[in-house]
Amino acid sequence: MRSFLLSITLCALTLGFVACPNSCGAKKSAASTGAKQVKTFPSLDFGTLDSAKQEAFANIVNAEICPCGCAKTFAECLAPGAHCEPAKVFAQWIIRMLAEDVPADKLAVVVSHEITDGFAAKPAHIETQGFGTKGSDNAKNVIVEFADFQCTHCKAATEELNKYVHKKEADIMLVYKHFPLHDVHDMAKKSALAVEAAGHQGKFWDMHMAIFMNQTRLSDKLINELAKEVGLKLSQFEKDLKSPAIAARVEQSIEEGKRLGIHSTPAIFINGRPFHLAVNEYNLSTRLAMENARSQMKCDP
Repeated sequence: MRSFLLSITLCALTLGFVACPNSCGAKKSAASTGAKQVKTFPSLDFGTLDSAKQEAFANIVNAEICPCGCAKTFAECLAPGAHCEPAKVFAQWIIRMLAEDVPADKLAVVVSHEITDGFAAKPAHIETQGFGTKGSDNAKNVIVEFADFQCTHCKAATEELNKYVHKKEADIMLVYKHFPLHDVHDMAKKSALAVEAAGHQGKFWDMHMAIFMNQTRLSDKLINELAKEVGLKLSQFEKDLKSPAIAARVEQSIEEGKRLGIHSTPAIFINGRPFHLAVNEYNLSTRLAMENARSQMKCDP
């Protein structure tokens, strides 16, 4: 129970969810419609949620916009007969978070950010060609992770993503892209180059994991030792480390991250839209269920 609370709170604080002008504006827009407050939700399963938490749920969804982009509140898009399946999926996530004792005020901010600047955002084109991938090349859902090899949160997120893709590899393509925060992490960019160089010998993911597992003690010497451990030909590795093409690939990834507005890592995108929840199996499954339900979105008059 505590793990969900800590991860949600940490995510909100580290990514600055409290300062979200677009999301806050969206909430004002939802409230200004003059919509009737919805208090009952027969299509949802509240489980053992007590009356106070059910009221907290009602307050959150009545103040938020519809995830399907309809000119309605989230609450209205949960009404029987409403054609907004993603709203039902996300509503059950909110219920679970309340059951896990996530404070309603913090939860409301995360929900608003995930809808307005996440699921309902305009998808961005993200270049994936030539970057490290795993899962299915023909997957409907593409997860892109921008990360820094010396970022502790990136290591945790990567471990969760790897486990999730391993379970769902037929349905997902995971793409790893570089966003080294080299002003604070002195070995981050060198690590990115090393992983790309390892990729030239078919060892991208081996080196990727080796560096993450040793992120607290990285050095030029250790990177060469890790290259040996994963089975690289050192002469080729050292040559590739200096390759202009590899340097250009890392720089392209950094510049694309800046264009997308990334200012911290990890930054996760699902089908070109930001993902703002803590990275774990339940949260990823929820968002992907919402993505798969996009065909069941229809705004009724």
